[in-house]
Amino acid sequence: MGSVAVTGIGIVSSIGISFDDFSEGIREGRRAGGPLTLFEDEEAPVVAEVADFNLEDYIDTVKSYIDRTSALALAACAMAREEANWELTSEEEERAGLALGTSWGCMDSLQLCEEKFVKSGPRFVPPLVFTHSYANSPNSIISIEYGLRGFNVCFSGGHACGLQALAYGADQVRLGRADYLLGGGADAMSAFVLKGYGVSGALADSSMPFDSASTGFLLSEGAAVFGIEPAEQAGERAYAILLGSAVGRSEDGVEGCLRSMKNALAEGGLGVEDLGLVVASASGDPEADSLEAMALDQLMNETGATIPVFPSKLMTGEAMAAGGGLGLAAAIVLLEDGELPSYPIAPDSARESLKMGIEGEFPGEVALVNSVGSGGEISSIAVRLP
Repeated sequence: MGSVAVTGIGIVSSIGISFDDFSEGIREGRRAGGPLTLFEDEEAPVVAEVADFNLEDYIDTVKSYIDRTSALALAACAMAREEANWELTSEEEERAGLALGTSWGCMDSLQLCEEKFVKSGPRFVPPLVFTHSYANSPNSIISIEYGLRGFNVCFSGGHACGLQALAYGADQVRLGRADYLLGGGADAMSAFVLKGYGVSGALADSSMPFDSASTGFLLSEGAAVFGIEPAEQAGERAYAILLGSAVGRSEDGVEGCLRSMKNALAEGGLGVEDLGLVVASASGDPEADSLEAMALDQLMNETGATIPVFPSKLMTGEAMAAGGGLGLAAAIVLLEDGELPSYPIAPDSARESLKMGIEGEFPGEVALVNSVGSGGEISSIAVRLP
């Protein structure tokens, strides 16, 4: 099996739209968070919206209706495709696929359909809106928009599903089942999602990764999509090489998270000693953060190594299915720079073995990216520069 390269990166995030803007946000330590403006909710906490987003800035076709999740994903795909410089022939489109993850799908559209159904009955549910209400509606829209006639898969299994979709897609390229692939995740802020997390007590007004005082995460939104190709085909267009990936289950406790990280490294022919950086999934969720911190402790204790840990969600908030991809994009930025930016973090926020809040150069050329969801799902990807 051959190597797999990232040739395009499309980012729609609360700290920047486009990979360049996102990169600046990471380097500057830009932090998202502010009042809710997308819809009315007098009891809404602080959130991390994608500001000043207009789909028309990224695509030429006119959409009579499109759900926000689909719009975020479509814009990210447009940017990834443009950066990868794909001008596919009809024959090449047969070898082009899509692997997209979404935690909640198109909840705005689903809410509109539900309201019409309850108020007036099934005959008054708008047919067009109904076709946009599925979790895999973004997949349909994107594949039609760009003529992706190869395999098409939607992952919907919690916050880690975006990174899982990307890993699955990369495996298809690695196995020779696709020559071009768009992979990643997307989720939008919606009234149903915000209310659901709020009622469960999962939300907080600020992002405090690995912090013992944190009671929840800062809810965010966005999309992170990557153009994937065989490394030999990518040549000098490659941003990064995806080395290996794995999944685990939080019901297996610390061992599940540890297994995910070690198996991702092993698939790439790597060991812990090869790691220069970990981009953590930590969002402020007490249970998920504790699990990841203990697994990282064990990973480092096995070799006596101390590996810098970068909590990208300190800046972006918890972007659900987009969070893992945003973490991968942050890893590529940091690997290119070869150093950690300065970012504020509470002194007691992490165990001493996790080198958080320490700016400056870090050793090694390999980064490990984690995505740990509160629903039991875990995913890890190892990446290096070309």
